[in-house]
Amino acid sequence: MRKALFTVVVGLICAVFTATAMANSGLVPRTDGNDVLVPNMVIEAIPNYNPGEPVYAACDLNGWLQSPGEIPDQIMEATEMQKTDQGWVAQDMRGVVFHPTQIQNGQPTPAKLENVYVHIKEFDFIDWSGKGPSLKVE
Repeated sequence: MRKALFTVVVGLICAVFTATAMANSGLVPRTDGNDVLVPNMVIEAIPNYNPGEPVYAACDLNGWLQSPGEIPDQIMEATEMQKTDQGWVAQDMRGVVFHPTQIQNGQPTPAKLENVYVHIKEFDFIDWSGKGPSLKVE
């Protein structure tokens, strides 16, 4: 009984240290005013990621990029993410469910968040309200 209790306590302590280390390491998205700073590794998790092509914050505003050719240029520009020294900026996406996505061959190709965050169900910035995991950073 003591050994089992000890194992549980040590496991909880390790989980707390790991969560704290990740939160302070730049491995998780964070806010900057109304913007969300997304780590490079999330963008690089887009299959066949092309650094020469734009990355968008797919969300309700742009119809999750399901018909990219039909979306007005103004909306595409508003949801295009910007590369900075700190990662990628999703403008005005604080509190909004979105998914970093690149248009490839006319189709949306979202980042594979589950490849970045192995224990994906443990993170409070992952939203499960849609078809798969997306980001929602408060």
